[in-house]
Amino acid sequence: MDLTIIFFVLIIAGIGAVIFLLLKKKPESEKKDDSFLLIEQRLLDQKNQIDEVIKTVDKKLSDINEIARSELTKNSNVIKSITEEMVKFGQTGK
Repeated sequence: MDLTIIFFVLIIAGIGAVIFLLLKKKPESEKKDDSFLLIEQRLLDQKNQIDEVIKTVDKKLSDINEIARSELTKNSNVIKSITEEMVKFGQTGK
């Protein structure tokens, strides 16, 4: 009878040790999950920063395109005016 009690005590102690070890490992996995969340948040922040840079570059390129279009229109009008003046001058010379 004494051996039976010792056997049951050892089994209960073993089960208790296994449960303790399983519960002890959970905080480590939570720490890993926290580090993954931190990495994910940093990557998301970097993506947002890159998106902002892309928006800024797109805006600047759009502004440059508009300025170039305006300058080309002005230059075209100047060339047209000069051409008309040269034609008038050529007709006057005849």
